[in-house]
Amino acid sequence: MRLSRWLPLAICLVAVTGFSGEAFSSQHSARLITPWVQWLSPLIGGGSVAAWNAGLRKTLHVLVYGALALCWYRALAWDDGGRRSSSVMAALSSAAIAMAFLLTVAIGGMDEVHQRFVPSRTGQVSDVMLDGMGAALALLCRRGLVRAGVSSTRRRSEMDVCPERG
Repeated sequence: MRLSRWLPLAICLVAVTGFSGEAFSSQHSARLITPWVQWLSPLIGGGSVAAWNAGLRKTLHVLVYGALALCWYRALAWDDGGRRSSSVMAALSSAAIAMAFLLTVAIGGMDEVHQRFVPSRTGQVSDVMLDGMGAALALLCRRGLVRAGVSSTRRRSEMDVCPERG
């Protein structure tokens, strides 16, 4: 077990825990966002500060929990240096993706339960759904990029071996 696989996950979990506290409540983030919204208002067409604050906070749920899912995947994914067959590695990768998704949603649920006990925070099921959406999107994008990269690499190596195919 390598530390390099688990350290990004630990950092991400500490960040999620920190974001769950009083300092990152909507009242506090509104103080940070208000000057920006007022400054950008002519460019973005106005809108209330509360609406922009809520939108930004919900977007951050998707992004942060997407990053958390990728960190879980990185920690859980198996890399055996090519000793196993590609079908076995594909099954292990699928298992790691499923576990990364489930663990990310579980952390999101625990985070929202924790927020119920913080005076200026409210735990919401809709936030857990956003967390799951962020996790799913990140893991699907990762899987799609890897598949695209593997297939293009395979084609390139075939062309090197058999130039008449290209």
